[in-house]
Amino acid sequence: MHGGIGGAGGSGGGIGGAGGDAGAGGSGESRNLPDGAACTDDAMCAGSFCNREDLNGWPSGYCISSCEHTGGTCAGHGVCIETGSNGHLCYAACATSSDCRPGYACVPAADGALSCRPACTEDAQCPTRGRCNVSTGLCRIYEAICDDRADDDFDAAFDCDDDDCEGPCAAIAATCAATPPLPPEVAGDTSLGTNVFAAGCTGAGREDVYLFVPPEEQSGTLSVAIESDTDHGLYVRGACDDRTTELACAQLAAGGGAEPIEVVLSAGEPVTVVVDAHAPGEEGPYTLRSTFAPAICGDGAVSRPEQCDDPDAFGACAEDCSSVCEGAREAVLGVNTGDTRTGTIALRGSCSMPDTREDVYRFTPPADGKLTLALSSATDLTLSVRSSCPWASAELACEDAAQAGVGDAPAIETLALEVTGGAPLFIVVDGFWSQADAGPYTLDVSFAP
Repeated sequence: MHGGIGGAGGSGGGIGGAGGDAGAGGSGESRNLPDGAACTDDAMCAGSFCNREDLNGWPSGYCISSCEHTGGTCAGHGVCIETGSNGHLCYAACATSSDCRPGYACVPAADGALSCRPACTEDAQCPTRGRCNVSTGLCRIYEAICDDRADDDFDAAFDCDDDDCEGPCAAIAATCAATPPLPPEVAGDTSLGTNVFAAGCTGAGREDVYLFVPPEEQSGTLSVAIESDTDHGLYVRGACDDRTTELACAQLAAGGGAEPIEVVLSAGEPVTVVVDAHAPGEEGPYTLRSTFAPAICGDGAVSRPEQCDDPDAFGACAEDCSSVCEGAREAVLGVNTGDTRTGTIALRGSCSMPDTREDVYRFTPPADGKLTLALSSATDLTLSVRSSCPWASAELACEDAAQAGVGDAPAIETLALEVTGGAPLFIVVDGFWSQADAGPYTLDVSFAP
């Protein structure tokens, strides 16, 4: 049931109103409403049925009762009308449209009987759905959010391609076109800003918008922090006009500090930084500070968004480690030997620590079957297999059951998995804990279809 129901009064008290001589009053919501009255729930109507705006589009809802088996008598004192497949129903009687409430008009039925039917003429008559479809007289849902990449009203058009968004999208486009560059430090005031954006962690107050573009051919990490005596949010988008590209969002309580938000950017990748008041009336002054830490190729450190930093082996850093993958050795059936001390610092398996050295092999199964790998080394190494070289999410298995070998007895890691013929695999021999976990090894590869 939608909404509360008022309590019953006593001998002189009303239903849902003040109590009478001997009865306690109700909560104030009406029940037993006549045919044609506004409603949000069946229990409010004398005929026990509400044609709700949120479900059926009738402006503010409409109480209806059945007169199918009552000899034409309407529990809600309306007029009984033959409706065809729905049988005989009771609607509010009228002589002219002035007898109907806003959003309705006096319309004749097939037999000439007059009743109030939906005929909205303005959006204000549709408090729940928000829009009036003047061609049908019914309320309709609409594209309420114009930058969420969703068809909110199911009309096969969404966001700025939907006519509902003509006004909001013009404002968004104008704001994005006028966005100033983000300086290292700026003092602003959101009370002077626009009010066209919203984010996951903040509200619907006014906002200031900035654009940041990393230096040409330079990737790295952007850090942004805000200070304000009022309640603000701070967020970063990949595309100014698309809320689904949000990269980070932080809410700052009034007068409190906030940890910087950080986003990893590729060279030349622009982002939009938004300072947004949490709610109308909470706008005010703020200070925004930002820094950009570049990822330096060849410094021996894997800095985001780098996944590798080893120019000694391949001559360049690659954000997707494509150079490492392109240099993968072909694994042969039988014994493969190597030494991770000359390996790259690029990939990390789920069972190893970052920034350890690895060797990468490529193996393409000749048919569907079982691949078995045995890694032998006096060093603490791990063994993993990926279906795609650059991406950790493509890992199929990672093994680190054995510690470093003792004396002349090597540690042996064994890994077996079902594979698909013709689908290349990448085998990674990697140090476990640190770059000190590196050394010679043998990798035995066997395959059974």
